[in-house]
Order: sequence, then C-alpha cells, then structure tokens
Amino acid sequence: MPLGSVLVVGGGIFGMQSALDLAAAGFLVYLIEKKQTIGGILPQRDKLFPNNSCALCTTSPLLIDVVRQPNIDILTGSELIELAGQTGHFIATVLKKTAGRAKFNSSCWACAKLQQTEGTEQAKEFPCKTVPKGSDPEEIIEQKIKLEVGAIILANRQELQLIKSFGVAGNKKGIFTSSASYEPKDIAQNVVDAGAVAAAVSQLLVSARGSLVRQPKYLSERDVSREKPRVGVFVCGGGMNISSVVNVPQVIEYAVNLEQVAFAQEFPYLCSQSSREKIKEAMVKHNLNRIVVAACTPLTHAALFQDCLQEVGLNRHLYEQANIREQVAWVHLELPGRATEKAKDLIKMAVVKARLQKPTEKTRFDFKRCALVVGGGIAGMTNALSLGNQGYEVILVEKTSKLGGHTRSLKYTLTEINPLSVIQQLEKQITQNSRIKVIYNAEIQQIDGAVGNYRTVLKVNDSDNLEVEHGIVIIAVGAQAVQPTEYLYGQHPLVITQQELEGCLDLLKLSNLKTIAMIQCVGSQEGSRSYCSKICCHQAMKNAIKLKKQNPNAEIYILYRDISTGFKDRYYNLARQKGVKLVRYHSNHKPLVAPNGESVSLQVMDEITGLPLELEVDLLVLSTGIEPAKANQLLSKLIKTPLNDHGFFSSVNHKYKPLTCPADGVYICGMAQGPNTMDESIAQAEAAAVQAGAFLAREYLESSANSAMVDEELCRGCGLCSQNCPYDARVPDKYKKIFRVQDTLCKGCGICVSVCPSGASQQKGFSKEQLLNMIDAALD
Repeated sequence: MPLGSVLVVGGGIFGMQSALDLAAAGFLVYLIEKKQTIGGILPQRDKLFPNNSCALCTTSPLLIDVVRQPNIDILTGSELIELAGQTGHFIATVLKKTAGRAKFNSSCWACAKLQQTEGTEQAKEFPCKTVPKGSDPEEIIEQKIKLEVGAIILANRQELQLIKSFGVAGNKKGIFTSSASYEPKDIAQNVVDAGAVAAAVSQLLVSARGSLVRQPKYLSERDVSREKPRVGVFVCGGGMNISSVVNVPQVIEYAVNLEQVAFAQEFPYLCSQSSREKIKEAMVKHNLNRIVVAACTPLTHAALFQDCLQEVGLNRHLYEQANIREQVAWVHLELPGRATEKAKDLIKMAVVKARLQKPTEKTRFDFKRCALVVGGGIAGMTNALSLGNQGYEVILVEKTSKLGGHTRSLKYTLTEINPLSVIQQLEKQITQNSRIKVIYNAEIQQIDGAVGNYRTVLKVNDSDNLEVEHGIVIIAVGAQAVQPTEYLYGQHPLVITQQELEGCLDLLKLSNLKTIAMIQCVGSQEGSRSYCSKICCHQAMKNAIKLKKQNPNAEIYILYRDISTGFKDRYYNLARQKGVKLVRYHSNHKPLVAPNGESVSLQVMDEITGLPLELEVDLLVLSTGIEPAKANQLLSKLIKTPLNDHGFFSSVNHKYKPLTCPADGVYICGMAQGPNTMDESIAQAEAAAVQAGAFLAREYLESSANSAMVDEELCRGCGLCSQNCPYDARVPDKYKKIFRVQDTLCKGCGICVSVCPSGASQQKGFSKEQLLNMIDAALD
C-alpha cells in the first residue's frame, strides 16, 4: 500500500495550490521552499493585471489557507538533497537551514520600536535586520530531515534536473512536475495546472487517502452564557499599511477605556504566528470571552483569528473585526487625524456588537457523495474519469448519442496528436470504470435541493424523465463555433470555415488549389464577442502547414489582425519557413470579398506596408470564433450560477479560483468557462476533479454560521421571505402557518430579514439589537 503523504518542492503559487488541493483531498503534504518565506514572487509585486488589484492583498487568502491547513507542514529555508525509493514509497532527505538570532542592536530603529512595544528582554529575542558592519553574521543552523512520501511534485525545471541526478527519474510514475517548468504561465493557469497535478497524485495514491491526515483538536468549548462580556481588542499596525496613517497607540489608549473592554494591545503584524500565539496567551491570562480585531478585511483574515478563539476553548463566532486598512488607512492617506478618529469609531462599533455576540452553532448534515458531470466532451470525460479513479460515484450526462463533443470532429492538432484516439482511449476507460454511469441523449430539465443533496430531472431521448441524486455539479457543457454571416459564407461554395477545411482536407484535389486565403478573427474581438477565441490562430497555422506539406507550390495567405500562438510560436515560424504569407489588416479596413466565377476576388490593405493587395483565390477559409453553448442560460438559472458578460460561466475569482462557481459545490471546466485549447480543457477538467473530490471527501457538510432564524410567535406567514429568498431556503410550515428556514440551503444573505414586516426573521450574528446599538455608537 502506498503512503498517504506527498512532498511538494517549491512554495510559489503552483506549490501552494497543489499542496492545498492535496491536503483537502485527504493527504499529508510537506511543502518545502528554499527561501525563508512561501509565496514566490507574487507578494513582491505591486499590482496585478488586468484590474490593477493589490498583489499582496489578493495573494494573502491563499497564504493564509496554506498556514491554516493542519495537513500541510511548511519547511522554509529547505531544499531536497537526496532521494531514494520507488512509486508509493520515496525517502526524501531535506536540508533545512535556519538563521540563528542576531544580537539586539540599539542603533536599529526596528529594534528600538520592538523595545518600546515588547519590553527590552523580549525585544532581544527578535533578530536584528541591520547588523552593524564588522559584526559576526547570523549563525546558520543546518538540519537534515528524512521524509517518507508516496509521491513528489516539483515546481520548477531545476528540481527536475536534480531528481535525475538521484537516479530515480526513470521511475516517472510518482514524480510529477509543473508545466510552468517548461513555459511561463499566468496565475490562473498555474492554479489550474497545480490542480491537474494534484488530481494525478490523488488517483495514484487513492488507496492511501485519509491514512495520515490530522484532525485539529480543540479544547472543550467554554460556556460563556452566564459570564459578563470581557472584550479583548487587538490592533494591527500592518507594517506601514495602517500605522503610517492611523495613530495606533492613540487608538489603543481609546479602546482600553471602552465599556467592558478588559484588554487592548498593538501588534506590528497581527496575522504572524508569534502574534497569534500572544493573542491566545492574552485571552487566557485576562479571561477574555469576546474578541475584536482591528486590521484588514475580514474576508481574508477572519478565519485565522477565529481559529485562535477555538484553540483556547471559545466559540469561534464570539468575534468581530473592524477593517481599518481598506476602510480607513487606504482611503484617508492625506487625513491621518481624521483617519485615526474614524478607526476609533469603527472599533467602538465593533466592541458594541461583540458585547452582544452569542455563541453560534452550525448544523451538520450528511450528503450524497456523487458528482453530476454535465457535458460529455473531452473536458467532461476527463473530469468524470478522474473522479471515478479517485473512488467517487459519477453520473456523466451527454446530450447526444456519443461522447467526445467537438473534439471528435477534429482530425489532428497543431502538435500532430490524433484527437479521435484520445477520445477513444477515454471512452474505453470510462466504460471499464464501474463508478461512472453515462446517460446519453439526455438534457437537464430541473434541479431541486441544495449542495450535497441535489435532485436533478433529466429528459432522456426527448421523452422519458429520469431523476438522479447527487451532491455536486461539474459544468462541462463546452461551447460552439460561431456561424459566420460575412465574406460570402453560405453564398459561395469556395468559402468555408477552418473546421470544414480540416474535415475535407484529405478529399480535396489540392493540386487544383493555386491560391488559398485565410481570414482570421471572423466573429471574434468585435461586437458582443469582444474576446479572443484562442483556437483560431492554431487552426490556421496547422491547416496552412498541412496544405503546404501536401501542395508546396500553393500560395497561402493568412490575413490577420493579431496572431496569437502563445508558446507554440515554433509552428508560426514553421509556417513562414514553408512560404505561408502573413498579411496584417486593420479592424476598420476588413478584407473585401466578391464572387468571380469559379474563384473569389479579395482586396485588403496591408497595414504594415500600407499597400493594397488584390488576390484571386481558389479557396477562402474563415477562422471563426467560439461562442457560449445555448444551454448556459438555462443551466445558469437552474444552478443559480451567474454568467459573465460574454455568456460563459463565472468563477469566484478568475485568477485564484478560476474553476469554482459562486454556488457551493458547483465547478466549471473546459469551454464552459471560456475559449480554451484542448490541453487547457484537459488540465481544467483534472483540476476541477481534485477540487470536487476534496468536497466529496468531507465527513459532513455544515450550514452557514450566519443563517436566518424565525421567531415563531411573530411570524404571520405572509411569505415575503420565501418570495425574496434567492436560495429557496424559506419553506412553509402548513400546520403552524409560518415560514421556516432550511439551514442546509440558507447562506445568511439577510434579504429575508430586510423584507420581513413583523420582525420575525432574524439573522445570527446580525441581530437588530446589535445593529441598532452599532448605529447608536456611531452617532454618539
């Protein structure tokens, strides 16, 4: 039996994401990084394309998730120096280098600051980063650590070369590497590739899943119902993010004098491990039973501090956070005085709310450990097979009588792969996997229930209805080719699309084709389809190269606005070497096409030379774009998952969670998410499978901590809550004539509370008493 542990070498975005996916899927992960911090180069960047968002702010949730995950051991300052063993049982030797403590330096401003805030003796424990010239360097402590793992993931090519030197590279099974090792990739693609590699590891070590996982152990929860509120206020300086604008010592002095505040303290970086330990010490020492944190956004950091409460035996929801970074320091850079006053007001409101905060319990419920994969194209097939190989039940729904989707119609790829053979191999493996049930000629009619317990009605063969039960949904409906309405398409037999050319290439008498023209971006990057369809340039290059191979004397022109072959530019160069001529045109001066007997006349202005070009072509090929599948609109409504402006399915975060939908337990992959190459669709399908598998590996599901509740004495059964609930979580009780809350469906949005005329609907953690007291505190 293999070991249920994995070694991930490299703590950048790829390494962190693959570690998270595997830990969530039920494996123990050792994440090693040569540098002293994880995160790679992302935390060093200022802004991220395309929305100019703060790099550190958008990366911090990922960093925090890694730190919080109990099944990830982080070894910084470490590198792999030796490897032995075989698939399922490798022995890795890691050299960990730890810097010793430098002496306290009285001339260093940082040490002086620590001395003021922490006390002289404690300050001496911190390493000085400005060691005077001539003094001894920091001591480096080296330690060799042996790790036993079932598989290894390498985040860069250098590590792959190192593995080869160990003499185990011949055993490829069990050693995985990032595709980013061979070509640069953006954040989203790194996240996808990390998930794809994690899915492969999960399938390899499926028999050992869960064997080494650690369950976090917490103290018995303390009953605070009879205790008077004792609030602790902890304020973060955020380095210079907050303290450069807000007078933090003044805020602390103000907070400690608020009613029922028993303790207040400032920290340079509140989210650091040492700061969190001191928060827990303060909670025990001062017998605190409510916590207020004044720092950055609770969206990224609240869970980290709530863990502190749980670790000392308090309910994690006896907590409130004031955002004094985004809502104060960043928006009032030029007004430090008023910013400080605003920070005081926000903390005062948070303290008032925290005093009235009550312990909240989540409802646990079992769920159906089965996935419904919608769409039997290459993405859906890959996803279903990956989930089946991970040990989960899968229902694969295909609207036609065959699996394969658009890929089945392809004859070859740019890299000379036979797509049909790939489809046939997947089809064979799916047929042999007893956990996968394929339903052909089926379309979704209705979806009821909630995450974990969906009931879906399928119309099969346009007549029979079939109901299936499942816990999650993977949307892999693909997309469709744009039908062109210009350049004489459908009016002249010599005007065809790239897909049609590929299908009949072997049937054409190529010797009769002396001049061939291809027009790019037909139906793309204009109007409602303002996006790039990604595959058109690849299609043009592969077909042009194929034509040149079969008829070297043919004159081939590719008329383009922009050529995008990515890191497959060698095929672009190959096409040019074979004599393919590339002519650039401007979107305001599209090619003009007219019939001319048995040929087609074409006129275009070459944007580079500024000269007109006139051609008589024997074949005009249109590179058409991709548009969303027609099923998207219906599925979006049934699954309550939004579409983006172009009609493809939206994700939670297009960079860090590109395959996770806003609706819980719903994932997307392939062209349902947008135009993709075949390789990208396969990688997305694998990545979505490991995330879906991690969801299905849970022991139970929990309701929202902030779900709504009903005062039965006040409820009059008017039904306004039910009419306005976007999650169908409010259901009638016919006997009591009231509307109850289904905890398994409620997401705590608060809409029902806002529309309830009698005040019967309340929301946990946001009671009217709390909100009214916060308003009073703000106006006081």
